[in-house]
Amino acid sequence: MKSKRQLHITTKHTGKMDGMVSLSTSPEKNSFCKGMAKSDNNVICEKCYAFRLCKIYPSLEKALARNSEILSSGPLEEVPRVNVAYFRFNSFGELHNAQHLANLISIAKHNSRTTFALWTKRKDLVNRCKIEIPSNMIMIYSSSKINPRKSTNPPKNFDKLFSVYSKDYAKKNDIDINCGDRKCFECLKCYDKNSGYDIIREVLK
Repeated sequence: MKSKRQLHITTKHTGKMDGMVSLSTSPEKNSFCKGMAKSDNNVICEKCYAFRLCKIYPSLEKALARNSEILSSGPLEEVPRVNVAYFRFNSFGELHNAQHLANLISIAKHNSRTTFALWTKRKDLVNRCKIEIPSNMIMIYSSSKINPRKSTNPPKNFDKLFSVYSKDYAKKNDIDINCGDRKCFECLKCYDKNSGYDIIREVLK
């Protein structure tokens, strides 16, 4: 009997993600990530920490590569059950294709007591999605550019907008940095649709 392929869910994070739980994929296996990282056009992907850590920790890369294959190749054979209040999609990596997005939506629908937040730059996939996004899944558009033009509204089909600014640019242009002072689990601006923070801004590390 063929065994079901198991997703790797990360339960131990460090830094600002300490205390959070996430499901990620390999940037090395994602053509979108690889193309963005080499674009040389002031995009945040040029400074991607996920590429670096996957090279340092081969076991991590192996687990995330398996996630990439499972999530992008077809409907999940078994939807994981989680027992946490908050869950992040794409701590590492990016959406591969429409199937990947559909599987994340399925996970959120099957875990209605958990609040999920998805970070993605793939507006193309989100805008073409015909599946209803469940109310417990927060869609966060992650700006591709460093120091993007100040915006007051998230893009269509997204709940929040996340952008990264250099310290000098933020100071010169009076950009309100409202992310980074606390751990995500203590802040939760990104995990609450009614937090009053639809625009999240972080300083470049």
